Amino acid sequence: MDYITYKQKYLKYKQKYLALKGGADEDGVHIWLGGSFSPPTLGHFIIAEFSALYVHSQNLHPGEKITFHFVPVNDYYAKDSINCVTAGDRCAMLQIGADKLTETHKDKNIIFRVNTFEILVAEKEGEFFHKPIPSYYSIANFQPGVDRKKVYTVQGEDNMYGIVAGSWKKSYDLLFTSTILCPPRNLAVNELPTTELRLRSKINLDNLNKKEQSDLIHQPLTSLEEVLARIKILDFEPLDISSSDLRREINEVRSGKREEANLLRKIDKDVLEYIKSHTGNPNDPTHKDTSMYSKC
Repeated sequence: MDYITYKQKYLKYKQKYLALKGGADEDGVHIWLGGSFSPPTLGHFIIAEFSALYVHSQNLHPGEKITFHFVPVNDYYAKDSINCVTAGDRCAMLQIGADKLTETHKDKNIIFRVNTFEILVAEKEGEFFHKPIPSYYSIANFQPGVDRKKVYTVQGEDNMYGIVAGSWKKSYDLLFTSTILCPPRNLAVNELPTTELRLRSKINLDNLNKKEQSDLIHQPLTSLEEVLARIKILDFEPLDISSSDLRREINEVRSGKREEANLLRKIDKDVLEYIKSHTGNPNDPTHKDTSMYSKC
């Protein structure tokens, strides 16, 4: 396979998205998943697939197209995982998985796509946006014209602790600009036994009701149930895969300390081939430090 085609495809999308201010159409149902995706793991793709199938199975929007959006952060996100690989490469790797998922579920009218909203806002709007785009801004604007009842966002359980506690910026708005799909995380020792109980224990109504938590017409929350009603907890066993661990293991394979076959439990084989095709050999004198993940 010629993996450069993924970059060429991304460049075509980029021009289209610039013209459309994000590139997402307004028809149907939309699901948002943000992240650095550096690199995208099998866990990301499984969560995306399960979330889309959950919305489809609930039959809340019969006959409507479901579009799942992978929304990668821009290059101004101050993490090593971003500094050592470009937005174009992260989008290209996501596109590999998005294409496969779309092909698998085309009979269900589900489309998976890479949405460059956060990247293009940083490129197009100037220095004010040369920083990470807050989640509430991204979710409110990546699909501005669509019925909010048809917008879903995927937030992991750990993220939800901060949102229901009111410690994220505009936590109230995050709860009410979409319906939240929450994949559970692996249970640690001595923790409350269910995701709902763990979330319930973190809710702070006083923080959520602070005026600065919302740009919406603010209706104060009066009960924990009002918060929990905004969250749909997904019922599946999560894969415990860390992108940071995966980057370390990729470098261990590169240096001969780990077998490549071990990585295929955590990363799509074509995504791994893409990384390999954009990575030099450190034992080769022509190797450049600009290779993907060489400095991670």
